[in-house]
Amino acid sequence: MLKIKLFLLFSICMGVSLFSQNNDIEWQKCLGGYDTDAAAYIQQTNDGGYIVTGYVISNDGDVSNNHGMSDIWVAKLSSSGSIDWQKCLGGSNNEYSYFIMQTHDNGYLITGKTNSNDGNVSANHGNYDGWLIKLDNWGNIQWSKCIGGSNDEEIHYAIQTENGYVVVGFTISNDGDVSNNHGNYDYWLVQ
Repeated sequence: MLKIKLFLLFSICMGVSLFSQNNDIEWQKCLGGYDTDAAAYIQQTNDGGYIVTGYVISNDGDVSNNHGMSDIWVAKLSSSGSIDWQKCLGGSNNEYSYFIMQTHDNGYLITGKTNSNDGNVSANHGNYDGWLIKLDNWGNIQWSKCIGGSNDEEIHYAIQTENGYVVVGFTISNDGDVSNNHGNYDYWLVQ
């Protein structure tokens, strides 16, 4: 059984290490650019590689096409840790991701938050919205959706169902896509 460890290394790069059963390092990679870049989640893919997401402020090194401030960054890695492809997703303000999963069609679903309303982001309700991004196998956006209200929302996790996706996060809104908030931060489930 191989173990994958994901970590932030001195706030400069995303670190990814693969360990054997005996905790020997099989390989390790430092991903990112000159500025602060942080990993949030990694999953092994059907082809034996890995998909990793987090956020980047960099726009150099391994990172290209940052839209401004912090963007969600997705990198598809081979089984040996080399980058097959990478994408910056976002707008002129801040975006962060928390989770990525490979979908039944071999694409990817990313959960996170955005406070942009330009670039790859549209229909933001105000402040931070929960943001869902569906990518194809090569990292091209198939669709994206901002969900939320006039205050802050985040989407942290998702599962795929027969009818689409169920996502979970939190909200402090009580308008837009959100109703019946009990006050302050509520758990938020959306299908």
